[in-house]
Amino acid sequence: CCVTSAGDSTDDVAMAGTPLHIVQGAQPDDEGLRLRLRARIATEIASGNRIDDVLDQLVEVLAEAVDDSTASIITVEGGDTARIRASNAPAAIQRVIHGTRRRSWFGAWWSALSTHESVVIPDVGASSLYREHRQLYIDNRLLAVKAVPLSGDHNRTAGALAFYLPELRVPTDHESRLLAEVASLAELAIRHDDQRQELLDQIRHDPLTGLENRDGLEDHLRRALDAAPGHGGGVGLLFVDIDDLTLVNDSLGHTVGDTVIATTAERIRRQLLPGDAVVRFGGDEFIVVLERIDDIDEAVRVAQRIRSAVGEIIHIGETGLSTTVCIGITTGHPGDLPLELIDQGHAAVVRAKQKGRSSTTTHDRG
Repeated sequence: CCVTSAGDSTDDVAMAGTPLHIVQGAQPDDEGLRLRLRARIATEIASGNRIDDVLDQLVEVLAEAVDDSTASIITVEGGDTARIRASNAPAAIQRVIHGTRRRSWFGAWWSALSTHESVVIPDVGASSLYREHRQLYIDNRLLAVKAVPLSGDHNRTAGALAFYLPELRVPTDHESRLLAEVASLAELAIRHDDQRQELLDQIRHDPLTGLENRDGLEDHLRRALDAAPGHGGGVGLLFVDIDDLTLVNDSLGHTVGDTVIATTAERIRRQLLPGDAVVRFGGDEFIVVLERIDDIDEAVRVAQRIRSAVGEIIHIGETGLSTTVCIGITTGHPGDLPLELIDQGHAAVVRAKQKGRSSTTTHDRG
């Protein structure tokens, strides 16, 4: 399948498998290109390839089809943070968008996302949507733009595709048709990723406490260890075990025991800083990952706060329960293995429980 426009050179669009050939010449074969593009992207998605790799390929299709054009696929995280998922725009352009909050959004992509309608601006320099950044766009020859909203799972507006031209004009019919096809495939990839992430969240989260379960623990530890400073401080791991939960279940019932677990989880979570994590490791066990600590004494202080918070009376109807926990503590540094830290924390909490209720023990790293 070929797309033809002015000129006679042939370029390959790099994709997994057979490349798409886009020939610069006369009348573009829209339908042929779009059919091949759909088949290729559907295969990429079905193969489980990373969504960002799929979106990169879609941006490359536009870049190869239209000389000197620029495209960016932008999604929204957490409802108010913009993220560039794929782009061949200059780094300076990407930096003024990526990571910005809603109050700082601008341009055609923001308008398309907000109105859920396509937006065409034939002269970026004359548009109020680019008032604060127009010179940056002019200097980089992003002079005209068409932006298309992108729908994610459950028909929510997930982001936008912005397509920039190096001259003052509106996109041709061929360019608009290709842009619509790329936007449709980007939506397909985004929805597939949304569904996959939703499934992973269900798998990785404990329904009783809302915490991640042990499946996500190794990832948390690995990220924390990678981010830890190479000297001085490190990562703290607290293995928290509720004392005598079996006795509560046997004497007061599992419903009361579940209330103790959920309340303990929430009280632990309140003691943590942003970036720290707590997961439910087992029936009565939690593991806390402290992302950055100066030394083990800091981890001990966090453990003391957790023990104090957990020890507050839990009121269940007319019954008041006082819960205690044993805590085993270890620390990690770049190069340590997550599973070894978990084993060290478990050994420490076993020793703590041997000492008695509401005990804390630290792991001796030798």
